[in-house]
Amino acid sequence: MEKQNQIESGRVVGQKIMTLFELIDNDNILSCLDNIVSGKKVSTAYLFHGKDGAGTEAFALEFAAKLLCGSRNNKPCGSCSSCRKMKTLQHPDLFLVYPLPSKEDSRTIDPFKGLSSKKIEEIQQLLQKKSEDPYTKLLVSGARSIPISFVRWIRKQVYMKPQESSARCVIIFDAHLLTIEASNAFLKVLEEPPENTIFILTSEFPESILPTIRSRCQALFFPQLPEGKIENKLVQKGIPGEKAKLIANLSAGDLTAAYKILDYDIIEIEDMAINLLVYIATWNKNKLKEKLQNMVEIYRKDQYKFFLVLKIIQRWFMDAALLKLGMDGHLVLYNRRDRLIRFVKSFPDFDVEGLHRAIDYCVDLLRSNVYISLALVNLFFDLKEGLGRRAK
Repeated sequence: MEKQNQIESGRVVGQKIMTLFELIDNDNILSCLDNIVSGKKVSTAYLFHGKDGAGTEAFALEFAAKLLCGSRNNKPCGSCSSCRKMKTLQHPDLFLVYPLPSKEDSRTIDPFKGLSSKKIEEIQQLLQKKSEDPYTKLLVSGARSIPISFVRWIRKQVYMKPQESSARCVIIFDAHLLTIEASNAFLKVLEEPPENTIFILTSEFPESILPTIRSRCQALFFPQLPEGKIENKLVQKGIPGEKAKLIANLSAGDLTAAYKILDYDIIEIEDMAINLLVYIATWNKNKLKEKLQNMVEIYRKDQYKFFLVLKIIQRWFMDAALLKLGMDGHLVLYNRRDRLIRFVKSFPDFDVEGLHRAIDYCVDLLRSNVYISLALVNLFFDLKEGLGRRAK
């Protein structure tokens, strides 16, 4: 029979390395992890760092699956008891650590003690979603940090013998959110590591992790995903092509960010961005005052939505520049092509680089805690100047 690639629960057999979870890109890192396991050169601790949606958490789960698989070859095999339990994140030798809502009793060893039944149910649902799509963020509502009780609980578990596999894996998601107390407690574990236990830390902000913890970890950097890979993933989830292309562009190589954008009405945000540009182009002072108040309100209620508006404005200028070069096929806002054509005809001398810098400067001001209204007024003037003179 002719050999064919087979896909089972994310496993690819044939030309690619077999995987238990459905992974995107980063084949080099997958090969690296495969070599670590097959060569039996496994370190005590690893730090997977990069954008959340670049695959740090997904590959951490896959690495754990390789380490816990009961097969002698082709790890993970996908069929043994260990792999079946790992696929649902219910393996007895897998321990997941993640931020939780703070509680008053910091002396407890049980990190879940005091959480409501509703919160426990939310965590269970998040874990199920994570098992189905490892790029889904495990973000518990109200969670701000990883408490010391979680580390105490892990410390109690890891000094016992593994229940099913020859090793055990502890994955700490968002390791930069370990509290100072939790970091110090975890450092003590790393200083006297238990046998047959591998710690995998994931973080978007590794510089915020205690240096003495970082120094004990083998670091693997995950680059941003190509836009095309994210676009394909969204299309597979049933997102229309043009919308998928825009979201992939706005996500900046972060699939987790793309999933978050899906929660918003992207057409509404496009309209907001374009209307703002119209008021700036015509310098309609009354409308600009209304828009200023509206943007301030959005910023205070939902900063993510606010920054999406700014990102779409930047994309508008980029698409306008592509139109001037006759590169229509590369437009991201293709559904706005007619308006983009009118814009280019009306403002043929717009400064795309200057306009981009103006928005970046506004973002920098806001991150420096400059008063929101002042930052926006400054932005409006900079954008007006960057548009240049209107064609007669």
